[in-house]
Amino acid sequence: MISDKVPLTKEQLNAFLWAGKADITVTNTETDNVEEYFINMMFNKSGFFVSVRRPGSIFGGKGWDYMGIVRNNSYVLTPTNKSKILESERSFQVFQWILSVLNSGYIFPSNIVITHNGKCGRCGRRLKDPESIKLGFGPHCTKMVKNMTKIIRSM
Repeated sequence: MISDKVPLTKEQLNAFLWAGKADITVTNTETDNVEEYFINMMFNKSGFFVSVRRPGSIFGGKGWDYMGIVRNNSYVLTPTNKSKILESERSFQVFQWILSVLNSGYIFPSNIVITHNGKCGRCGRRLKDPESIKLGFGPHCTKMVKNMTKIIRSM
């Protein structure tokens, strides 16, 4: 059985985050700090909503707290008046750091492991097929993401 927590390379993460419904976990293996994020495409497709899962969130239990938005063609997490997470909090700073690494020539240090959580990055459905789990996308969504990547690269 393949684990549904699959490490993502920098290139895979860059495609996965912007597919539509990305659910990722960031683990620092030196400090054991863990952050879990959900990146959801805005309805008008002008950017992405970013939330973090936290114990005792405003939704009770282990729910999602909204952090802010990332506009298309931007690698900046911007808080809004509805943000529940301050820019000074670790979860906000970690996500902003991830964006800065993705937007640079740098690579992630070996102690940072970023995984998808066994759900399709585009539609959010639970992945069952081993190949889909490895890719982070279901069969139909894999084709859609490949087409989107071709269009983006041609721009």
